Amino acid sequence: MELQQDLGTKKRAMCQPKGPDADTDAGAQDLSDLGWSHFRQFRDTKVLGDLDQAVGCFSRAVALIPGGHPDLAERLTSLGVSCIDRFRRLGALADLEKSIEYKSRALALTPNSHPYMSDRLTSLGVSYIDRYQRMGDVDYLEKSIDCFPRALSLTPDSHPYMSDRLASLGACYTDRHRHMGELDDLDKADSRALALTPGDHPDMSRRLASLGVSYTNRHRHMGELDDLDKADSRALALTPDGHPDMSRRLADLVVPYSDRYRRMGDLGDLEKSIDYFSRALALTPDGHPDMTNRLGDLGISYTDRYRRMGDADDLERSIDYKSRALALIPNGHPDMSHRLGDLGTSYTDRYWRMSDANDLEKPIECFSRVLASTPAGHPDISHRLASLVVCVRVASRNERNEIRHHFV
Repeated sequence: MELQQDLGTKKRAMCQPKGPDADTDAGAQDLSDLGWSHFRQFRDTKVLGDLDQAVGCFSRAVALIPGGHPDLAERLTSLGVSCIDRFRRLGALADLEKSIEYKSRALALTPNSHPYMSDRLTSLGVSYIDRYQRMGDVDYLEKSIDCFPRALSLTPDSHPYMSDRLASLGACYTDRHRHMGELDDLDKADSRALALTPGDHPDMSRRLASLGVSYTNRHRHMGELDDLDKADSRALALTPDGHPDMSRRLADLVVPYSDRYRRMGDLGDLEKSIDYFSRALALTPDGHPDMTNRLGDLGISYTDRYRRMGDADDLERSIDYKSRALALIPNGHPDMSHRLGDLGTSYTDRYWRMSDANDLEKPIECFSRVLASTPAGHPDISHRLASLVVCVRVASRNERNEIRHHFV
């Protein structure tokens, strides 16, 4: 109610007659104040119209003041922040690009000694992360990594946002490790942010989850079992039912259980990975960017259980999930050969189980497509060629047996 009254007061003020400076300083300040009222109301009510009004007010405020005006950096920052919120709500790439443009211009106008320098570096770094996650361009990841250490160097340990900035930098290093495989990046994605996060902080579960992912990645690089044990389930326990991050928490927790099963062979770890994958998938909407991975990885877990327990239902489930994952991958995607190989392996398993010639034709098709998309010199080319050769030899032997049987 107070926000609505404040908004009404500012709108009435905007309608009052203004003096000769109405198109410059005073008008820009009024528009900025009105924009912030709309923006706060959007944050409170989540009504998109308020966000659109905020963007409009901030845009007009920027347009009203000249290039050398002392308030220009602040106005540009406000506009950039509102654009990134609209991008996260609607997903329009133009809003993301505008956010980066406005925040970059604001930063260029901010001297190193300015009290808001660290805030503006952080804000621009966050937009770079969003750009990297949307488009996969590693240059933007590098730009975000450039912003966050500079922001941290200007942030005292007692600052209320220190843990937030450490967490953002740690997430960037983890993403770069996934892209580049540098172990140093995992060591940088450490637990300092978690140590500075109070137990009742709303981001505690997210930071626990991020640290768990870092430990899992380090295990895959170094093979240390202790790292898997550290990637625990505390983040999941702190995530309430219905939370938008629940599916991601579940999917992240699967990885250490799957890896530990392959390392130690404990069937309980495999059962937990299937349970968490199934729950994560049930919470993943159609069109979600992680849908392909969750379908494919659940299929792999069912393959592992089929090979351990011999239940034909698990084999059928693995084929179903892997087929659905493959159907979502566009031609030319780097994961195409990996998913084709996984599906071909399950069809091969079904052939050995059922001796159905149709099941042999399917892995031959899969492995042929895999081989066609594998560049010369790829480390997996010999394995993929061997898989195809085995299937072709079995098919050839079956054909000879059929011919021999026909003439007997």
